[in-house]
Amino acid sequence: MELETYVQGAIRTESKIQTAQVHDLFAFIAALKAFIASSQLLDLYKKNIFYKKPINEEKWVITKQLLEQAVSEIVRGAYLPLSTTPHDVIGTDPRLLHSLIGIATESGELIEALLKQVLGEATLDIVNVQEEFGDLGWYQAIGVDAMMADWNQILETNLAKLKARYPEKFTSENAINRDLDKERDILEGKA
Repeated sequence: MELETYVQGAIRTESKIQTAQVHDLFAFIAALKAFIASSQLLDLYKKNIFYKKPINEEKWVITKQLLEQAVSEIVRGAYLPLSTTPHDVIGTDPRLLHSLIGIATESGELIEALLKQVLGEATLDIVNVQEEFGDLGWYQAIGVDAMMADWNQILETNLAKLKARYPEKFTSENAINRDLDKERDILEGKA
Protein backbone atom coordinates (compact mmCIF):
# COMPACT_ATOMS: atom_id res chain seq x y z
CA MET A 1 0.00 0.00 0.00
CA GLU A 2 1.24 3.47 -0.80
CA LEU A 3 1.82 5.70 2.19
CA GLU A 4 -0.47 8.50 1.04
CA THR A 5 -3.28 6.00 0.50
CA TYR A 6 -2.76 4.75 4.04
CA VAL A 7 -2.81 8.32 5.42
CA GLN A 8 -6.13 8.99 3.68
CA GLY A 9 -7.59 5.78 5.09
CA ALA A 10 -6.31 6.59 8.56
CA ILE A 11 -7.69 10.13 8.76
CA ARG A 12 -11.10 8.79 7.72
CA THR A 13 -11.27 7.01 11.11
CA GLU A 14 -9.79 9.83 13.18
CA SER A 15 -11.55 11.36 16.19
CA LYS A 16 -11.38 15.12 15.66
CA ILE A 17 -11.87 17.74 18.34
CA GLN A 18 -11.57 21.52 18.24
CA THR A 19 -9.67 21.98 21.50
CA ALA A 20 -7.72 19.56 23.67
CA GLN A 21 -8.63 19.84 27.35
CA VAL A 22 -7.65 17.85 30.44
CA HIS A 23 -9.01 17.60 33.97
CA ASP A 24 -5.75 18.44 35.72
CA LEU A 25 -3.01 20.06 33.64
CA PHE A 26 -0.50 19.69 36.50
CA ALA A 27 -1.01 15.91 36.62
CA PHE A 28 -1.02 15.67 32.80
CA ILE A 29 2.35 17.44 32.61
CA ALA A 30 3.67 15.17 35.36
CA ALA A 31 2.55 12.10 33.36
CA LEU A 32 4.41 13.45 30.33
CA LYS A 33 7.52 13.95 32.47
CA ALA A 34 7.24 10.41 33.85
CA PHE A 35 6.94 8.99 30.34
CA ILE A 36 9.97 10.97 29.15
CA ALA A 37 12.09 9.88 32.12
CA SER A 38 11.05 6.24 31.66
CA SER A 39 11.91 6.35 27.96
CA GLN A 40 15.29 7.91 28.78
CA LEU A 41 16.04 5.05 31.17
CA LEU A 42 15.08 2.53 28.47
CA ASP A 43 17.27 4.42 26.00
CA LEU A 44 20.26 3.90 28.29
CA TYR A 45 19.54 0.16 28.22
CA LYS A 46 19.05 0.16 24.44
CA LYS A 47 22.42 1.81 23.89
CA ASN A 48 24.03 -0.62 26.33
CA ILE A 49 22.48 -3.72 24.75
CA PHE A 50 22.81 -2.85 21.07
CA TYR A 51 25.73 -0.38 20.93
CA LYS A 52 27.76 -1.75 23.88
CA LYS A 53 27.76 1.72 25.44
CA PRO A 54 28.26 1.57 29.21
CA ILE A 55 25.30 2.94 31.17
CA ASN A 56 26.19 6.42 32.30
CA GLU A 57 25.70 6.25 36.07
CA GLU A 58 25.30 10.00 36.49
CA LYS A 59 22.63 10.17 33.77
CA TRP A 60 20.90 7.13 35.31
CA VAL A 61 20.74 8.80 38.75
CA ILE A 62 19.55 12.14 37.36
CA THR A 63 16.88 10.51 35.18
CA LYS A 64 15.72 8.29 38.04
CA GLN A 65 15.32 11.42 40.17
CA LEU A 66 13.29 13.09 37.41
CA LEU A 67 11.04 10.01 37.27
CA GLU A 68 10.60 10.01 41.04
CA GLN A 69 9.76 13.74 40.97
CA ALA A 70 7.20 13.21 38.19
CA VAL A 71 5.54 10.34 40.07
CA SER A 72 5.41 12.53 43.17
CA GLU A 73 3.72 15.28 41.14
CA ILE A 74 1.18 12.78 39.78
CA VAL A 75 0.35 11.70 43.32
CA ARG A 76 -0.09 15.35 44.36
CA GLY A 77 -2.39 16.07 41.39
CA ALA A 78 -6.10 16.65 41.79
CA TYR A 79 -8.50 13.73 42.22
CA LEU A 80 -10.14 12.99 38.88
CA PRO A 81 -13.77 11.87 39.35
CA LEU A 82 -15.28 10.57 36.13
CA SER A 83 -17.96 13.26 36.15
CA THR A 84 -15.45 16.12 36.16
CA THR A 85 -15.55 18.22 33.02
CA PRO A 86 -12.15 18.91 31.47
CA HIS A 87 -11.20 22.53 31.85
CA ASP A 88 -7.45 22.98 31.29
CA VAL A 89 -6.73 23.69 27.63
CA ILE A 90 -3.62 22.24 26.03
CA GLY A 91 -2.28 24.77 23.55
CA THR A 92 -1.22 22.25 20.91
CA ASP A 93 -2.91 21.27 17.65
CA PRO A 94 -5.35 18.59 18.91
CA ARG A 95 -4.60 16.33 15.93
CA LEU A 96 -0.86 16.44 16.53
CA LEU A 97 -1.41 15.98 20.27
CA HIS A 98 -3.57 12.91 19.54
CA SER A 99 -0.82 11.56 17.27
CA LEU A 100 2.00 12.09 19.75
CA ILE A 101 0.16 10.71 22.77
CA GLY A 102 -1.14 7.80 20.70
CA ILE A 103 2.38 6.87 19.59
CA ALA A 104 3.51 6.98 23.21
CA THR A 105 0.63 4.85 24.50
CA GLU A 106 0.93 2.27 21.72
CA SER A 107 4.67 2.08 22.45
CA GLY A 108 3.74 1.49 26.08
CA GLU A 109 1.57 -1.45 25.01
CA LEU A 110 4.52 -2.92 23.10
CA ILE A 111 6.75 -2.56 26.16
CA GLU A 112 4.04 -4.16 28.30
CA ALA A 113 4.02 -7.18 25.95
CA LEU A 114 7.81 -7.33 26.13
CA LEU A 115 7.77 -7.15 29.92
CA LYS A 116 5.41 -10.13 30.12
CA GLN A 117 7.93 -12.15 28.12
CA VAL A 118 10.92 -10.91 30.14
CA LEU A 119 9.10 -11.86 33.35
CA GLY A 120 8.29 -15.28 31.89
CA GLU A 121 4.54 -14.67 32.18
CA ALA A 122 3.87 -15.15 28.45
CA THR A 123 5.59 -15.54 25.13
CA LEU A 124 5.75 -12.46 22.95
CA ASP A 125 2.41 -12.33 21.12
CA ILE A 126 3.53 -11.53 17.57
CA VAL A 127 -0.06 -11.02 16.38
CA ASN A 128 -0.51 -8.38 19.09
CA VAL A 129 2.87 -6.80 18.27
CA GLN A 130 1.84 -6.52 14.62
CA GLU A 131 -1.45 -4.93 15.65
CA GLU A 132 0.40 -2.39 17.79
CA PHE A 133 2.77 -1.64 14.87
CA GLY A 134 -0.32 -0.97 12.77
CA ASP A 135 -1.72 1.31 15.45
CA LEU A 136 1.61 3.15 15.58
CA GLY A 137 1.35 3.65 11.82
CA TRP A 138 -2.19 4.99 12.24
CA TYR A 139 -1.07 7.58 14.78
CA GLN A 140 1.91 8.50 12.60
CA ALA A 141 -0.43 8.99 9.64
CA ILE A 142 -2.58 11.37 11.69
CA GLY A 143 0.53 13.34 12.73
CA VAL A 144 1.90 13.49 9.19
CA ASP A 145 -1.44 14.78 7.91
CA ALA A 146 -1.77 17.27 10.79
CA MET A 147 1.64 18.72 9.91
CA MET A 148 0.76 18.70 6.19
CA ALA A 149 4.00 16.81 5.70
CA ASP A 150 4.96 14.29 3.03
CA TRP A 151 5.54 10.72 4.23
CA ASN A 152 7.92 9.93 1.41
CA GLN A 153 10.01 13.02 2.17
CA ILE A 154 10.12 12.12 5.86
CA LEU A 155 11.39 8.63 5.04
CA GLU A 156 13.91 9.86 2.46
CA THR A 157 15.26 12.42 4.94
CA ASN A 158 15.51 9.73 7.61
CA LEU A 159 17.55 7.51 5.30
CA ALA A 160 19.82 10.44 4.38
CA LYS A 161 20.42 11.10 8.09
CA LEU A 162 21.22 7.42 8.70
CA LYS A 163 23.56 7.30 5.70
CA ALA A 164 25.45 10.29 7.10
CA ARG A 165 25.65 8.62 10.52
CA TYR A 166 26.66 5.23 9.12
CA PRO A 167 28.52 5.87 5.82
CA GLU A 168 29.33 2.19 5.22
CA LYS A 169 27.25 0.21 7.72
CA PHE A 170 26.21 0.29 11.37
CA THR A 171 28.98 0.66 13.94
CA SER A 172 28.59 1.13 17.67
CA GLU A 173 31.16 3.93 17.47
CA ASN A 174 29.01 5.88 15.00
CA ALA A 175 25.85 5.16 16.99
CA ILE A 176 27.39 6.58 20.14
CA ASN A 177 29.43 9.47 18.65
CA ARG A 178 26.96 11.21 16.40
CA ASP A 179 27.41 14.52 14.60
CA LEU A 180 24.12 16.02 15.73
CA ASP A 181 24.72 19.33 13.92
CA LYS A 182 25.25 17.51 10.61
CA GLU A 183 22.16 15.38 11.22
CA ARG A 184 20.07 18.47 12.02
CA ASP A 185 21.26 20.14 8.81
CA ILE A 186 20.05 17.09 6.88
CA LEU A 187 16.69 17.16 8.66
CA GLU A 188 16.30 20.87 7.90
CA GLY A 189 17.29 20.37 4.24
CA LYS A 190 20.52 22.36 4.61
CA ALA A 191 22.86 19.52 3.66
